[in-house]
Amino acid sequence: MVKPLRAITALLLSLTSLAYGATMNNPDIKLNPNPRMRYEITVTVENAPGPFDRVEGTVDYKVANRECVPLTPVVGATVVPQKRVTMQLTPVGNNVYRGYLFADLMQDEDYYGMGVCHWTVVGANADFSHAIIDFSPAIFKEDILKNGAVKKYFANESYTDLDMKRVDIGEDSPDRYKDREHTFSITIKAEEARP
Repeated sequence: MVKPLRAITALLLSLTSLAYGATMNNPDIKLNPNPRMRYEITVTVENAPGPFDRVEGTVDYKVANRECVPLTPVVGATVVPQKRVTMQLTPVGNNVYRGYLFADLMQDEDYYGMGVCHWTVVGANADFSHAIIDFSPAIFKEDILKNGAVKKYFANESYTDLDMKRVDIGEDSPDRYKDREHTFSITIKAEEARP
């Protein structure tokens, strides 16, 4: 009786790990050896109520064509590969920072034997940290590729309220706040640049 019970337990454990994709083939995601789609990202802070402890940037990528990715066992969902990379933001003036990203940084390849997976840039974030608060506006693919800009507004009160750790992604207009006069903004602008 003990042996069948062990066999059933082992089977249930293996099915549980399969359901959560533990045995799914995680590919070795490669960087494009010759990226060409280079964009300059300029981030400008206006009227912030104080300094920031840290300024960082990140860029997110994902596979655009789901059909190149196998379904996870048992559950049957498609989990497309994603990748986040750091984008260094360097101060270039008074409250102005600059960084660079490649929209084609990830290598298109047949990672699963189901056809070529095509990567796309999702967007870029600028992360301005003050104590336990992160002010984190983003610019997404459509605006990056058309050399666009995104301006987000933040309440000064959010900067000074240190009661709870949080990420503040901002609003599109200062009118979204009760006290619109006491706001600051962060603008992210993309511009195609030569490699």
